[in-house]
Amino acid sequence: MQFDSNSFQNVSTSLNTTPDEIIAQIFSWITPLNVFKFRRLNTRVDCILRTAHFAVLNQTKFDAPIRDELKNCVKRDIARLGDGFSGTFAMAPYSFRTVYTRRYLGLLKSLCTGIEWTLAWNLTPVFSKSLCEFDWVEDFYIGGVCGPIPREISRFTLMKRLRILYIIMDGVLAREVWGLVQLMNLDVSFCRLTGILPHECTRLIALVSLNLSNNLLEGPLPANLGDLRNLVYLNFSSNRVSGPLPESIKNLVKLQELFLQSNMFTGTVPETFGNFTAINRINEPQQIHWIFAYSAASSQKAIRLQFQL
Repeated sequence: MQFDSNSFQNVSTSLNTTPDEIIAQIFSWITPLNVFKFRRLNTRVDCILRTAHFAVLNQTKFDAPIRDELKNCVKRDIARLGDGFSGTFAMAPYSFRTVYTRRYLGLLKSLCTGIEWTLAWNLTPVFSKSLCEFDWVEDFYIGGVCGPIPREISRFTLMKRLRILYIIMDGVLAREVWGLVQLMNLDVSFCRLTGILPHECTRLIALVSLNLSNNLLEGPLPANLGDLRNLVYLNFSSNRVSGPLPESIKNLVKLQELFLQSNMFTGTVPETFGNFTAINRINEPQQIHWIFAYSAASSQKAIRLQFQL
């Protein structure tokens, strides 16, 4: 059946004379992924679909499919949430998300400790409104969206791994990220981050891996970068970082991989690189590679340092 503009107007007019409960019951049979498209019919329908009463009606009818969808998205302790979840949760009215949280996110929490969420819309305000519901996760991946990371990220006090990839931020990373002191792995690459890396980043003393590559960061590295003594992997490659390498980098004695190429560093490699001892040097066009090794308690560990001069 095809509807022209007159037919659409007739439907909208008919709904205006229909009791609220009948409208709620009718629309509750439409899947959560599609029902909120009808909020555009008129103001009255929009108001009805935004009520908690409608949320209960709708989710009760689709309870089994929703539970199955959540169970199926969990693989190896990580829930991979795609457009289906985003359409039924992130893009839904606040009342719907509240009921959804009460009914289903407890199930998700019992099934996994991590969330991988790929969106196809602007990050804010959709993401910021939904983010608070996942403050229990330890591993969080978000990608494929635009906009700054919301300040609500500060609620993720249990998070150990945060990966933010392929987000067009065009700005600085939210300072709230530097307060997530339990982070062990932070990857914010390919996000067009700008500005200078703040000294607050060294508050993340539990970090084992830090990847800020392929952004637009500039200025010098923090002088106290060496406070991140647990780092095993450090990647600042493909930015606009300038100035000399900080002397404190000598304290990163656990490093196994350090990538600094494709920046604008000046000066020389610090002579006091902790326990590092150069074992090989390979010259390539516009790039110099050093391979370092150091003695651990009972073994030799190779360390690779790359940067461009």
